[in-house]
Order: sequence, then structure tokens, then C-alpha cells
Amino acid sequence: LPDINWDELMSVPKDYWLNDAKETRQFLEEQVGPDLPAEVRAEMDAQEERIYKA
Repeated sequence: LPDINWDELMSVPKDYWLNDAKETRQFLEEQVGPDLPAEVRAEMDAQEERIYKA
């Protein structure tokens, strides 16, 4: 399949990842609330920062 642009086909738009990260954060904050470990919050923050920079 030489005419297929595999990079384009397999790419996922940045806005998809940002929306997914926000939905995940919202879900965890609603379901776990203040019991959500600080480490998990820090990982979510770092993930969103990486997405914004990408």
C-alpha cells in the first residue's frame, strides 16, 4: 500500500488528547474526590503539560 500516508493515518489530533485528559481528570475528581492521591494529580498535571507542549 505505497500510497498510504501512515503517519497521518495513525496520528491522533492534539485536541483529542487534551479532551481525553480533561475527561479523565473530571471523572477521577468526581469519583474519588479528595481521596485522589497527590501523585496521581501530579501525573495528570504533567500529562496535560506534555500535551500542550506537543
